[in-house]
Formats: sequence, C-alpha cells, structure tokens
Amino acid sequence: MSLKRLLFILLFLFAARLLYAAAPAITSFSPSSGPVGTLVTIRGANLNTPLTFTIGGSAAIVISNSGNKLVGMVMPGALSGKIIIITAAGTATGPGNFTIATTRYDFAQQGNKLTGTGNAGRAALGSSIALSADGNTAIVGGVNDSIAPNGRAGMGAVWVFTRHGGRWQQQGTKLVGSGTSGNIAGIGSAVAISADGNTALVGGDLDSTRGAVWVFVRQDSTWLQQGEKFRGSGANIDHQGASVALSADGNTALIAGNNDGANSLGNAWIFTRKDEKWAQLGEKLVGTEGAGKIGTGFSHVALSADGKTAAIGAPFDDKSHGAIWIFTLDSGVWKQQGKKLVGTGNIGAAVQGISVSLSADGNTLIEGGSGDNKNLGAAWIFTRSNGTWKQQGDKLVTGINKEQAYAGYSVALSADGNTAIVGGFGDDKMKGAVWVFARNGSVWTQQDKKLAVKGAVGPSGAGFPVALSADGTTAFLGGQADNKYNGAAWAFNTGVNALQTDMLKDDTIAYTAAPIKPAKGNDTTSTAVYTSSDPAVAVITDGLVHLTGVGTTAIAGDGLSKTLTVTPAPLTIIPDSAVKVAGMANPPFTLHYAGFINGDTPQGFTIQPLVTTTANTSSPKGAYPVTVSGGASRNYIFEFESSKLIVTGANNENTVVNALLIPQVRSAVSPNADGVNDVLIITNIEKYPDNRLTLLTNGGGKIFEVSGYDNVNKVFKGYSNITGKLQQPGTYFYLLQYSDGGISKTSSGYFVIKY
Repeated sequence: MSLKRLLFILLFLFAARLLYAAAPAITSFSPSSGPVGTLVTIRGANLNTPLTFTIGGSAAIVISNSGNKLVGMVMPGALSGKIIIITAAGTATGPGNFTIATTRYDFAQQGNKLTGTGNAGRAALGSSIALSADGNTAIVGGVNDSIAPNGRAGMGAVWVFTRHGGRWQQQGTKLVGSGTSGNIAGIGSAVAISADGNTALVGGDLDSTRGAVWVFVRQDSTWLQQGEKFRGSGANIDHQGASVALSADGNTALIAGNNDGANSLGNAWIFTRKDEKWAQLGEKLVGTEGAGKIGTGFSHVALSADGKTAAIGAPFDDKSHGAIWIFTLDSGVWKQQGKKLVGTGNIGAAVQGISVSLSADGNTLIEGGSGDNKNLGAAWIFTRSNGTWKQQGDKLVTGINKEQAYAGYSVALSADGNTAIVGGFGDDKMKGAVWVFARNGSVWTQQDKKLAVKGAVGPSGAGFPVALSADGTTAFLGGQADNKYNGAAWAFNTGVNALQTDMLKDDTIAYTAAPIKPAKGNDTTSTAVYTSSDPAVAVITDGLVHLTGVGTTAIAGDGLSKTLTVTPAPLTIIPDSAVKVAGMANPPFTLHYAGFINGDTPQGFTIQPLVTTTANTSSPKGAYPVTVSGGASRNYIFEFESSKLIVTGANNENTVVNALLIPQVRSAVSPNADGVNDVLIITNIEKYPDNRLTLLTNGGGKIFEVSGYDNVNKVFKGYSNITGKLQQPGTYFYLLQYSDGGISKTSSGYFVIKY
C-alpha cells in the first residue's frame, strides 16, 4: 500500500470519527454564582476531552470529567457570563450565566477548635494544614503522634475534617502511611489536597532520614492509601516531604527536601499521576544563583492550579535573607523562570521564602519572611506579566504589632490572588494570630483586625500553618503548641456569625436553631425587609430568618423571592435500662432524647416511638435487649439506641434491689440549653455519694473529673472543668468509681455528645 493511500485512509477515518461523534450538551450547572476559585459541577452529555472550556470568558481548569459530569474551577479573569465547552464534535453553552460573587472579608471563627480523635500522646496536631477549593474538606497534620521514646519526634499522622451545614467533624480515623522505616517518620510534616478534596498528599520528612510522601484518596467518605510511599531520586540526606503541593486536579505533585547534600542546599521534585500510579517527571529542580546554604523548600512550596508553575522557597539563601525560585513546565520540561525573587524593604535577615503561595493561574505570588525586623515578620507580593516577575507594592506588615510575631511564617492566597492571609505564630506571647489583606487594583490593604482563636489552652502558636480555600471564604489556622503540644486547628469563615442564604437562588437547609441571614450573592450589606410566607417553617426577626419547622416557605424582599426548603434534623432516642423479677410484668420504660432544637419536646411527635423487649412474664433470668422503633416527627429523623432489661430470680430479693440500684451512665447528652437532656445523667448515682467520675476523649485526654457526682450540682454540662471549654460533638469515654457498702466498684463505657 502506498504512503499516499495510507494517509488518505487515516484522514478519512479521522473525518468520519468527527462526523459521527456526538456533540456536547450542557443541561445544568451548579452553583450558579460564586467567587473565583469556586468549583462548578456541569451536567450534560458528551463532555469528554474538551478542547476549550471557559467560565465567564476565562479558561477554566478541569478537576474531574466523566463525560456526563464535569467539575471545573472558575479561574482568575472570569466575569459573569456563559459556561462554554468545545469538543471536536461541537460546542455546548450552559443555560444562563455564572455570576461572579463579591469577595467578603468578614472572617470569624466557625465552631470550636478541632483536636481529632485517636491521638497517641502529644500529637502536635496543627503542624500542617491544607484546604479543598470550597473549604469543606481540611487535612491537618500532627507530626508527633505516637512519639518515640526519646521524645524528640514521632510516627506522625494526619486527620481529615469535613464541614456540613456549618459544622465541622472528623471524617474517619487518623491516617498513617504504611511502609515506614522505624517508628519515626514525621508523617504530617506537610500536607496538600486537591481542589475537590479527594486526593491528599502527605509528607513524612523523617522517614529513614531521607523522607517520603504518601498519597491518600477518598472514595465516598473512606480514605485509602494509593500505592506505596515514594521519594525523588538523585538525592542524599534530604528530608523529602518537608513541604508538598498539589495541582488542582491532584495529578501533579511538588515535593521539597531541605537537606540535600553537605551544604543543606535542598531541592524539589515533580511527580505526576497516571492510572493511579505516580512517577517522577524529569530531574530534581535546583535553582541557580543560590548563595550558601539556601535550604530550598525548607518551609514551603507551591503549585499553580494547572500544575505548570512551581514556586520554591529558600529562606536561608544569602545568610538568611532568603529568596524564591520559579520554575515552569515548557514542552514537557521544567525550567527556571527568571532570576530568584528577593523582596525589597527588608530589615535584617528576613528569611524570605519561609512560606509561599500562588494564585490559581500562577501569576500572583506571596512569600513570607518571618525574620524581618527582628522577627516582627512581613510578607511580599510578586506578580508575573509575560513571563517577567516584579514586586507589587511595599512589603505587607501587620499593623502596630511590636512583638516577635513571626508574621509571614505562613501565608496563603485565594485563587484569584486578591485575598491573602498571613500567619504569625508568635503574636501576643505565642498565642498566635492571622492577618487578612485584600488587593484592589494593585494596592494591598489590611482588612479589619487580626484573627485570634478562641478556646486555646495555653500558648497555642495559632497561625503556625495557615490555609485558605480557593474561593477565599474559609481559612484554617493550626496551633501545634495548643494544650502542651497536643495541638489543635481552627476554622474561620466569612459570614459565620449567621448562616447565609443566597436570595439569588433556592436553598435547602437542615432544621437548626442558628439564625440565617438573607443576602444577595455574597453581598450581605442590604438592609431590605424580608418576609416568610409560612411562619410554621420560618419567621423573620431583626432581619434574620429563624427556622420554626420543616417544610417549604417563600422568602421575599429586596425585589427578590426564593424558595427555602427546611429538612429534618437528627434526633437520638435512648431507652433507660430496667430490672424486673422473673414472672412479673415488664416495667414501663423511660425514654431520653438528644438533639432537640428550639425547645421542641416529644409531645410534638405525630406518632410516638414504640419501646419493645423480647422479655415477657415467662422469661428466665438474664439480660434482654430493649429497643426503640417507629414513631414519626415533622422536624426530626429518628436515630435509636438500645439498652437492657435485667430479669432476676424471684427468690433473690437482694439481687433485685442491688440490680435496681446499679448506677448507669446514660449513653447521650445534648447540652444545648433547651431544658432536655442538658446534663449527663447517671441513674441511681444518688445512692452512691462516695463516687468519682472521670470523662475522657476518644484519644484518652481527660476533659472532666469530679468527686461526688450528683446529677444536680456536680454535673457535666458539656464543658470541661479542666480547660473550661465546650466539648465538640462526638464519642467520649467515662470511668465511674464508687463505693458500694464499703466495696470499691468500677463502671466504664462510652457516651455521645450531640448538639
């Protein structure tokens, strides 16, 4: 066959494929508005392999694509406008416009601090932090978890937290990579997470002194390790995993090591994922013009959303003045872009590059220099235009702080590069803080006051690491020194002082006692008067929506109207254990409830739940299950727990009396001040005044201890009497020691805190 004929056949087949390929179609997308960095889910058909994908006129990043569902990130430069996908078979345009929302800066702490469960020893949780693009998934490292006998370092671990309805909770158990070398790995020394929150990259810079990284992926709500640990080649004692970064789609990883060679030069490596396997791309990245022990990657590295621009910090370059190196991917090869970046206006050895962050398009960079001006600290902004980097404005300083704040030890940027947060763990005698800066045009200004955490125990060093969601609405602060290096993390969110419902679209919210503020997009400045069509679902008081029950109501005002749907909240129902004599009728069972909202009571149920047991009048001695089932409520979805009915011998009166008087800790408490189940009840405890109750976290940390627990004055109301802080919802353990006629007895088990 001639070459011409072969080429003709190939061209014919290619043309036929284009002719018969199905054109793409977009049927819907959500959300319909949001800031740059928002993840938009687009549904339709034949969306595979887009040649062009734009949102609001700006090229968007594909995070995932199944053909029928494409998830993309809104990129810098986007304006309110159409979503367009072009494939080889045609063009699809989404129905309606995507609206770019106004950026907000009213950050406030969201909920209590997060401490994780399953911690082994003083984990230093909060050593590292990363956030998904929407801010709903956070991964937090604790390098000292399972600390070694020498007390200097630990195996380490990471914890994942997710946000639902404005509340944060741990997702699964802590994650520890397999295949470590020895009992010291420092897992959690650095973390990164993909935009959709489904891929996590975890560094362990102490693993066999060379360091390593692990990848975890989320399937539904379960996290699994993907493959074995890996590290870059061509290195010596390098502590790889000291800093890590991921592209938005999670398929490109940047890994830094801070001690590669005798001069602690440090380097970085690029890895890419294909078919769930990771492979190094090219040689290690080594910056030019380094002066002395540059410590490349000592504290932080960053990647653009498309994984094609890398920033590598070198804080010890040039006698600790520090610098940043930029690398870009050019025709499959990584090359240094320009000279190293050093900010002007520094005072002394600033250690610039101790932290670094990039905007989604890689054109805006922030670097921290925590040593500037005798450790007051500062940050510098650089922007790129046509491949050339220049400093933008003066260095950013944090107001009138006169302490060693170490501001700039951590930094983060939003996807559009217009919001920056700067962490300073040394502020206010090591309490730590974070400052928010915003860009208008090319001018940066500090927004409001510094962010300081609530609920810390001792000097927490909050702001040691920081993270900012791509959409700029959620910030996370780590404080590894909290509570004597047990560590903690705090979430901050815009508009957190009231839940928010966007008047530009219909909304669904779970039944809650929290007030809800109507807003037009992200603009909460409106003073319009709103109304609710159904007061049985919601009422308006002082401009806020207060939910009164489950159902649907129309919220109207400011020339807008939307449908607000309220769904049921969970309610746990627990039967008390009981005792009876064999041959006697079953006693009545008492029910207790955890999770009531707005003063609701069981009298509001449409159908009362049914309590049953397998025991009857002819049942012999033994323990029989007591279960709850059925029932119905407009406002709640029932969750049931069980207990036991103890049947004793008819002629053993003492056994009956003793069994009836056994102290029993109820399995749940809901200290939300609604007057129902607000304190932890121990039935029959009044019969044993000589008692001591100890309450522990899931990880074994003591939160409450008292002698003479009495259900009235000496009670647990959800607050620790050791730290004074309100405890998070979750599972806790109890140890009850009491004297029974001079005989010491012990009872232990678990209970649940719900709000």
